[in-house]
Amino acid sequence: MSQEATMIPKILVVDDRSENLIAMRHILSKIDGEIVCADSGNEALRLLLHYDFAVVLMDVQMPDMNGFETAELIRGNEATRALPIIFVTAINKEKQYVQQGYELGAVDYLFKPFDPQILRYKVSVFAELFRQRYNSSSLAQKNQLILDSVNEGVLGLNVMGEIIFGNPSAARLLQIDRKSLDGQNIGRFIKGFEDRTWESTEIYRLCVAGRNYSHCDHHFLSHQGESFPVELTATAMTDAKGKQEGFVLVFNDISARLRAEHQLAQLAEYDPLTGLANRRLFYRLLPKILAKAKRLEHEVGLLFIDIDHFKAINDTLGHVIGDLLLSQVAARLKASVRDSDTVVRLSGDEFTAIIDGEFVQKNIEKLASNIIEKLAQPYELNNNLIHCTVSVGIAIAPQVAMDANELIKAADIAMYSAKAHGRNNFQFYDETLSKQVSYRAQVETRFQRALEQEEFHLVYQPKINMESGKVKGFETLIRWNSPSLGVVSPAVFIPIAEDCGRINEIGDWVFKNASLQLEEWSRQGMIDKDFRLAVNFSTKQLNNPGFLSQLEKVFNEARIDPMHLEMEITETTLMSNPSSIVPLLRILSQMGITISVDDFGTGYSSLNYLKILPIHVLKIDQSFIKDLFRDTNSEIITRSIINLAHNLDLRVVAEGVETQEQNEFLLHHGCDFGQGYLYGKPQQAKDAQGILLNQNPHIILLNPSLKKNKG
Repeated sequence: MSQEATMIPKILVVDDRSENLIAMRHILSKIDGEIVCADSGNEALRLLLHYDFAVVLMDVQMPDMNGFETAELIRGNEATRALPIIFVTAINKEKQYVQQGYELGAVDYLFKPFDPQILRYKVSVFAELFRQRYNSSSLAQKNQLILDSVNEGVLGLNVMGEIIFGNPSAARLLQIDRKSLDGQNIGRFIKGFEDRTWESTEIYRLCVAGRNYSHCDHHFLSHQGESFPVELTATAMTDAKGKQEGFVLVFNDISARLRAEHQLAQLAEYDPLTGLANRRLFYRLLPKILAKAKRLEHEVGLLFIDIDHFKAINDTLGHVIGDLLLSQVAARLKASVRDSDTVVRLSGDEFTAIIDGEFVQKNIEKLASNIIEKLAQPYELNNNLIHCTVSVGIAIAPQVAMDANELIKAADIAMYSAKAHGRNNFQFYDETLSKQVSYRAQVETRFQRALEQEEFHLVYQPKINMESGKVKGFETLIRWNSPSLGVVSPAVFIPIAEDCGRINEIGDWVFKNASLQLEEWSRQGMIDKDFRLAVNFSTKQLNNPGFLSQLEKVFNEARIDPMHLEMEITETTLMSNPSSIVPLLRILSQMGITISVDDFGTGYSSLNYLKILPIHVLKIDQSFIKDLFRDTNSEIITRSIINLAHNLDLRVVAEGVETQEQNEFLLHHGCDFGQGYLYGKPQQAKDAQGILLNQNPHIILLNPSLKKNKG
């Protein structure tokens, strides 16, 4: 490095992709510094021979010499050993991988997509530290303009852990005057550190060892002793010769973020109409209850409760009355069981109750009779006197099964047996209830030959741009019309495909045929650059070791551009195994494939994950859209998902749009795309092609009500 001294810090950005260099230059343009770009590790090393830099922002994945190798050479040079290096990468965030970077001397990691403001904050701090080496004025004076403008609290410590400066945000968050911060030991403000020496803390040990400290599980204490959660990073400060001078702590109050995560989790696990636990919570709780019962040698009774002829009530009296009925049924059902029991609204008019204890078998018959009697009492709803009955299926563990899925299946079969016995009764599961099992066996047997005999076909449901009303893509759906069984629902044969190990085969068939259809539309010039054909992929497909090679094979055979493919995965799939799913999604995203999270809001994905996942689209589950105008929580969730997505620079698709009122609500709140019967049912390829050929006239013909939105 030369001894050239300048008060304008130089910031070195190293990335082999020109578009990334341009983007980084734009993001950092507001910083008072000179941005110098290098497109390789070798170029970076050459520049380091001639210039002093305040900080290096370096990509990890580069040809010839990657970021880790470049960092190792920089650290091996006495002149550049103390140069701060921040890795900016879109690849693996596994602990072992991140640890490798820190061991090579990185002071920080930024994972794409990142918040540009945070990048500017971090670079600003190092730029100011650079200025300090060439200016004898105090660090507080030099950093004042920058530190005064940031929302994060920034504290400078000496080697003993005493505060030597704090920005206004730090004083505000700690509820203390800035001048009163000076000389305070940092341990006073970090919960759990009050009685510890600074040198005994993990923060000190890591920073002194030249490593960066970053955690989201700390709590700070305000001057008044109030505790609040923070995201905390700490970095050692060194002089030009690499001598330890102190530490920089950057912290941010994450109370609001944690509350938002908790609120979304709560909303996602409870039914907004009835207030009962929903399907997702049910599937999470039942295995735990069964495991506990096994340890205590207790029994567990599972009741499936279905309202008889509910559809007729809904169709005759309307959805408002139907929803009122569901709410009152839920209330009576909840009042019929103990507080320790769990009542769930599974879907529609189907409820379940989990009863556990020592004498379930002995008492459950009386409980079922009591439920049937209570729910059969008349309901007065908006001046309508409604009479309804329920059918109840019962399965008891361990007598029937200790596996949650098997117990659910048994209770479901017993419930359908109660309906077959005239409704308004309960039935216990036993081996004679084989009708449903027999049908499933028939479906499974014929399913094995259905692919070979070409009994499957694809249909395409339009996805429209909410603002223009034009079709900008389709979702690909599979259908089965069996010669012997008739139309078999995907809800029946997809689980069978998973159980018998043929889901990958089905998935490959869907993807291949959808790709061939996409190639035909593309070859005929029917699609533009914004067109996306969505294909659903299951967890088992993504976990298949040969998934990527199969994907590339289809791309080559069909000769399609990956940019026109949208891969839909459910929120449950996304969170099932993030450590393996996320790296795969990064590869797919780099190929140009659009990644879409289906049924968003029904699962449990951390907001923290959303910041780092390579996803492009969130699809709002149709259950929330269905309940718009009938349930405030559904409106709140829908608006929250739209706002959350846009804040993360993601697009939003609303599923299950059936009414013009829903369309106008979504359009008003900025939803990007809509999908549902309002815009078009799933249809054969030739009909979908007709939409593409006659874009505007066809959409207007299908949905005259959309005309008003075009003007």
